[in-house]
Amino acid sequence: MSCACLHRGFGLAVRCAGPGEYDGICSCACHSERPRAATRIRFLVPGPPLPKERPRIVATKGGRSKGITTSRTKAYEEHVHICALAARQAFSGQWPMTADYSMSLRFFVDSHRRGDIDNLIKSIMDGCQSVLYDNDRRVTAIKASITSEASALSYHPRAEVEIEAHGA
Repeated sequence: MSCACLHRGFGLAVRCAGPGEYDGICSCACHSERPRAATRIRFLVPGPPLPKERPRIVATKGGRSKGITTSRTKAYEEHVHICALAARQAFSGQWPMTADYSMSLRFFVDSHRRGDIDNLIKSIMDGCQSVLYDNDRRVTAIKASITSEASALSYHPRAEVEIEAHGA
């Protein structure tokens, strides 16, 4: 059974699967799976995962330089932010913003040349900041993998995120 929700982002229109399919992971607030534990949230970021790009260095009027986040990176982090917000709104109970967290991330990409895993992780972590935690330094453990097998891409490129709060 698939839901009727249509995700739009990065030029893609993807029909998402409901809880009966695809492990129940979806960022739609209309049918997001309730977390199994009181302090765990799982969600999907549809579309090709985008690694965090290096900031562009520009000179300021005072002769100093500063880093500017690229518009592509900003757009992807906002996309992650919206998906995380929908998952948090579907969460039953009070989500702790100031705990220690562990994250499990699975990236499904077209090829391994899509970016380094550390930059893919950083895009997700920055997009979740202020929605799932107050500062990404509170994430104390990360498990991440990249998959580019054709069978795993039969649905669509995506990032699957699971975050668990500890000691809340």
